[in-house]
Amino acid sequence: MFAPEVINYKRWLNCDNGWNGTMVETERGKELLDELYRILSPMKAMGPDDNKRFWIRVARGCADDSWSYDEMLEDGDVKDREDFESMFLSCYPDDEYWFPVQIMDYCGYRAVILQYRCILEYEVRGDEYKQGRRAWGDEVEVMLGFLIDKAKECMTLLLEGRYNDYLEKNLPLKYRYGYIETKYFYKAYPDAKENMLDGLRDDEISEFKAVISRGDWKKESIGRLSGMTASLYFDVVTECYEAIGGRFKRLSSSKETYMRFADGRDNNLAEIDENSEEAYAEWHEETHEGHAWEIIPGHTDTMLHLYTLKDDGGWYFAVSGTLRIMETVRTFLTVRRLGYPVTIYAPDRILKACLVEDKFEIVPEGVLPFGTSTLPDGEFVMHSINLDEEYMSNKIIMDNIKWYELEKVFLKEK
Repeated sequence: MFAPEVINYKRWLNCDNGWNGTMVETERGKELLDELYRILSPMKAMGPDDNKRFWIRVARGCADDSWSYDEMLEDGDVKDREDFESMFLSCYPDDEYWFPVQIMDYCGYRAVILQYRCILEYEVRGDEYKQGRRAWGDEVEVMLGFLIDKAKECMTLLLEGRYNDYLEKNLPLKYRYGYIETKYFYKAYPDAKENMLDGLRDDEISEFKAVISRGDWKKESIGRLSGMTASLYFDVVTECYEAIGGRFKRLSSSKETYMRFADGRDNNLAEIDENSEEAYAEWHEETHEGHAWEIIPGHTDTMLHLYTLKDDGGWYFAVSGTLRIMETVRTFLTVRRLGYPVTIYAPDRILKACLVEDKFEIVPEGVLPFGTSTLPDGEFVMHSINLDEEYMSNKIIMDNIKWYELEKVFLKEK
C-alpha cells in the first residue's frame, strides 16, 4: 500500500468525522486485530488503557500505483499523461510520508488510531451501543493487514534496540512538535502582528498593562453595583461596540444595537422590562447559558463575552475573549472608563499577546493548526502552525524553532 492509498483509507475508515472509526465485526477482521495487538504486546504501554504508539513510513509510489489514468482521462479529470503525472505530484509532492499509529484497549474496547484519527473500533460487549460505522467491504481487513506488516517492521527495530535512533535520524521536521517565540514569527512575517492586534494602539496596550500589573482587574479590587438592568447592559455593550469600531456601529437604540451584533440567543433578555432591576435579577437567575452575553459570536476561541455576574457584594461585569485581542482589550478598558466594575478572564495571556511575549506552537502534519493549545510544560498558546514548505524556506523561522524531544518507545520490563 502506498501513501495516497493510506490517506484514502484513513478518510474512509474515519468517515471524515475525527471521532469514531469503522467497527471491526467480521471474524477475519477480529483475527487480524488480535494479531496486531499480539505483535505489539512486547512494547511498553505509553499511557493509560494500554496505549501504545509508533510511526510508520510509507512510500508515495508513482501515479499509476494509486490512480487510474484511463478512468481519469475518461472522466475528463486530466487531458493527457503529462497532466496525469503533474496532478499526482501536486497532490503528493513528497517521496514518502510518515503516519503515527496508536492502539488502545479499555476493558475489551479496542481502538486503532492513524494520524490522530480513529479508524477502527472493536467492542467486545455486544450490548453496548456501537458508534462506529459499518464497513463497506474488505477495507478493514486490508488496513489491518497493512498495519500488521508495519508493526512487524517497528518491533524488529525495537527488539534490536534501534527504533528510537532510527526515528530521530529519519522523521522529517514537519511531523514533529516544537514552538517558536512570537517575536521571531513577527520578524519573519511583519504583517502578522498587525493582523493579530488589528489596530490596537500602543497607548491602549500600555493602559491595559498598567491595569493588569496593578491588579485592578481582580474581583476583590473592582467594587460592585447595587443593581443591574437590561437597559444598562445594552448601553454598556453599545459603548464597547463603538470602541471596537469596524462593522460595529451604534444603531437607533442600545437594545437594537445589541440585538443586531450579538449572538442572537439572548434567552429572552430583550423581552423583559429594561429598566427593572428585579426583572433582570430574575432573568439572570434563570439564565445558565453563555450565549446571551456573547456580544461577538464565534467558536470557542473567536467569540467575545461580556458577562454580568453577582455575588454577595453586588453586580459586576466580566470580559472573556481569546483570539480577539483587540476586541477583548477595548471592551475591558471601555467598561472601566465608564466607571463600572469589571474583571477579565486570563488577563496574563492576553497581555503576553499584546506585548509579543507569547509563542506559536509547531504541530505535526495531520494535526489541524486550529485554535488554542497548551505546550508540554503547561504554557497556554493562542496559535499553532504546521511546518509547511513556506515556513521551511524561511530562515528566520527555521533558525528559531525549539523542538521537543521525540517520544521514546521501550520494551516491557521482564
